Amino acid sequence: MDFGFRNIGRINTGFGQPIGAVCQIGYVVEDVEDAIRRFHRMMGVGPWFLLSDFRVREHSYRGQPTGIGLSIAASYCGNTMIELIMQKDDGPSVYRDVIADRGYGVHHYAVVVEDLDVEEARLAGMGVDMPYRATTTEIMGDMRVIYADTRREIGVMLEMCEYNPVMDGFFTQMKSAAEDWDGQGLIIRV
Repeated sequence: MDFGFRNIGRINTGFGQPIGAVCQIGYVVEDVEDAIRRFHRMMGVGPWFLLSDFRVREHSYRGQPTGIGLSIAASYCGNTMIELIMQKDDGPSVYRDVIADRGYGVHHYAVVVEDLDVEEARLAGMGVDMPYRATTTEIMGDMRVIYADTRREIGVMLEMCEYNPVMDGFFTQMKSAAEDWDGQGLIIRV
């Protein structure tokens, strides 16, 4: 199965990866602040941008609206964003799917795409299930996101995020903070 994204390199991003390349590794964690401390201690990653009460404008799981509560933290290790996701309730979700399947740990790889509708249609044509859709709030420019369940093919979910200049700016801000970090202020609450 070819997951090659056709639009690599047409847009220059500020956050270190071209459009279509893997730019993020997402982890499901039991305690987001504990995970931040562990990633810092083991890998020196920081500072972390923590959204304790992450909100999306709209999201659905398997075609039904969902109201799951999330805490999300993100930082950079080189050109790769590390995302830590803690679901704060027991509602059905792509996060609970992976936890039930194999426990906490790596959940997804993420790619930023130029046209989410084109990539969704391409993966749907391959028979890939896309159980989760969301639109973020203004902090990421109302970015549209889809999770593709690619666990059988590549062992993890695949998150596709549609490019927009606001999300590029937010991701770039996080990457710049990591590059310039002096080790002080491990958590930046957003």
